[in-house]
Amino acid sequence: MSQSQGPQGHEWADVVEGLHALTNMVTVRTHYAEGHPAIARADELAGVLFGRLLVRLPELVLALIDGEFVVSERPMPDLRERLSVLADAMLRHDVECIVVQRGLTIAECTILGRTLALPRLEAGRAREQARASLIHVGFRYAELRTKGDLGRGAHDAQDFVPAVHALLGDVARSIATKTQADRQAVRAVAEQIVTCCEKRTFSLQQRCHVDGVGDDAAHAVNVAMMTAAMALEARLDLPVCVEATAAALLHDIGHLFMPAHIRGIPEPLLDPEGRGLFQHHPYVGASALLGAGCPPLWVAAALEHHRGVDGKGYPALEARQAPHEIVRLVALANFIDRRRTLLRGLVDGADEALGRAVSLQDAYFGPAAVQHYVRALGVFPPGTTVQLSDRREGLVVAANPGDPRRPIVRVLTGAHDDKRVDLKQLDAIEDRHMLSIVRAVPPPILVRPPDVEPEAPAAEVITVTLPSLRPLAGGLSVPPAARVSGLYSAAPRVTSQSSMPPEELERSCLETLGSLDRVPRVKVATADLGKLALDHRAGFVLTFVDGASSIETILDASGLPRLELLRILRDLVRAGVVVVQ
Repeated sequence: MSQSQGPQGHEWADVVEGLHALTNMVTVRTHYAEGHPAIARADELAGVLFGRLLVRLPELVLALIDGEFVVSERPMPDLRERLSVLADAMLRHDVECIVVQRGLTIAECTILGRTLALPRLEAGRAREQARASLIHVGFRYAELRTKGDLGRGAHDAQDFVPAVHALLGDVARSIATKTQADRQAVRAVAEQIVTCCEKRTFSLQQRCHVDGVGDDAAHAVNVAMMTAAMALEARLDLPVCVEATAAALLHDIGHLFMPAHIRGIPEPLLDPEGRGLFQHHPYVGASALLGAGCPPLWVAAALEHHRGVDGKGYPALEARQAPHEIVRLVALANFIDRRRTLLRGLVDGADEALGRAVSLQDAYFGPAAVQHYVRALGVFPPGTTVQLSDRREGLVVAANPGDPRRPIVRVLTGAHDDKRVDLKQLDAIEDRHMLSIVRAVPPPILVRPPDVEPEAPAAEVITVTLPSLRPLAGGLSVPPAARVSGLYSAAPRVTSQSSMPPEELERSCLETLGSLDRVPRVKVATADLGKLALDHRAGFVLTFVDGASSIETILDASGLPRLELLRILRDLVRAGVVVVQ
């Protein structure tokens, strides 16, 4: 492309913002399963930003030449570090040049993000997808020599969420029609998860609560993976591991039959009356599974995953016996996954969630279950985004059974040659570890652009009369269930956030924040943050506000679009949560 056709003047800021969005399309796919609303929002935002830019340009050329980014024949070496995820994706697939042309659609953005996020082992897939599906995007491949073993760092977690989403729907329909659930279908998915955990090629998803968006399947997958890993570590027979994993997949089936006004809302966000109804879900789920002909272990996991070894918790049962050892594994996995879910801007780090479990082990899970968890998943389980001691961010890809605090990490930000970092490496001179994990951090979460509003999906309403729960082993019995209605939504719904024109929004933000070299600082005490009505986006931004980083540094580190970050910081300043110095 000639220079006259390339971006001019202020358009370069739009180009960089578009490239940030392209990077985020790839980054979020390392944290969430395909189909998650965070991925959809990232794809749509990239499509909108590139669409606005390409209205003024016929095409945009992005190349990697001699280790530098070149955009429309203009060298931009600083982008190599700022957009390292995108650079790594291009190198992984030997892509020398990406040409984005006028007419790019959001659907093509989705394909582009998915293509660049493919692991290296799927040789040729990126090239095939580009040729077959991307009309307004062209790839040019170069013969590049890659460093290291191609097999290292190439395994990504399998995406079980679509299969589990369909599975939960099938089980719910069996319950509604008073037919037997397909137990073999449940076991088949469970067996795949166990195999994945055996090979240590699994990772948990970072979940976030979004109003109106159900993620029952993602929660079920996370709990099943943790249960499978703990069961394997406990050296249970393989069929028993599969059965435990199957029980974990269905442990929260009762949530699908909760009243509409509390369905999908986490317990901490409910009022006392809502919490009372919420606490019926274990009995509703167990009763439903029993009526659908499911094995006793599945029923017990659904019934007792909120009960402790001290016999307390809910539902209150006549017998005060402790739950079965396998049910305790499911309960611990459920607890950990709920604690590490981003909830209205607040989230426990993986280490904090484990710390809470340790403090409750004598009453709820038992020390043995917690020990199995630590040995199988470590303090920072695979799939956790962490900040390293050199301020880079990485994704935990494998636990280290010998040292729970030193897993194997794939670095996501900063200049690096090898994606994997072994935190066991020692500095022989100073006799200390070269790198350590400082803390767990939430992954990037984007909001939907203001001019994209999807249609709400049709929801399938299920009405079912649950049978009485007959006594189980140990003399457990509870009253018969009432008639309940449940809604199983086929797809998430995400709402828009703002309708202010971009130029006016940026002007408003800069009037409040000043220049980008100013440094924001959290004004509110950490203990008081939980009392504020912060959403998950504000909570994510606050993780970067350390009192030392400038707004521009936070923009680079967070990966959020410029306008979105400025808007969030402006709102935080106006709310008195943050002060800018």
